[in-house]
Amino acid sequence: MRLLFVLLLLVLLNGCDLPRDPEGTLDRIRGGTMQVGVIANPPWVIAENGKIGGVEPELLRELAHGLGAEIRWVQGGQGELLTALEHRQLDAVVGGFNESDPWSSKVAFTKPYYEVAIVVALAPDLPNPERLEDLAVAVESGSAAAGYLRAQDAQPQPVADIETADSPVALPEWQRRSLGYRTLWEIHRARQVIALPPGENAWVVHVERFLNDRRAQVDRLLGADEKVRP
Repeated sequence: MRLLFVLLLLVLLNGCDLPRDPEGTLDRIRGGTMQVGVIANPPWVIAENGKIGGVEPELLRELAHGLGAEIRWVQGGQGELLTALEHRQLDAVVGGFNESDPWSSKVAFTKPYYEVAIVVALAPDLPNPERLEDLAVAVESGSAAAGYLRAQDAQPQPVADIETADSPVALPEWQRRSLGYRTLWEIHRARQVIALPPGENAWVVHVERFLNDRRAQVDRLLGADEKVRP
């Protein structure tokens, strides 16, 4: 019985130190440098004239400040940066990722910190269409919303600027609010995450605790371009 008690005590004492970072990421960043890969994807990440802005860089600046750390931004392509993250050469990668991204099997994604609805909306002075099926809907060129529209049997019409379209438009809910459009249909939901190195559990937990309950802050950043522009 005494031996069993000692073994249980050792297990409990070891557990008190969890979670841990095999590479000591959190301890290294505290008072040091956070190396962050950035993939341009407005409004989540904005890269202009060598300067970095956007919702996620603003969040990480606040996180770094709380740790007494500086940030070194590393720009590159998604594959390049996430491969570096997988091998723990970076401390985070931001680029507007959502939890369904296939890289989730190779890197650590935080728990979702913000949920985005993609909607079909209409300017106040335009008449309501009767149904989404076969409806021509303006969508920004290159936007994933085109695929969501096709899945609903709608007809995406790529445009350079949806704010000038005189038809229904597909856009994120936060952008709809800023334009004052009215929602017709919701066509997709995505939950935003930040990519972190795999296995660095103490670092992951620290970032997740920081991001928890920051939806109101993200709402403010999304609603005020001057706060996220570099």
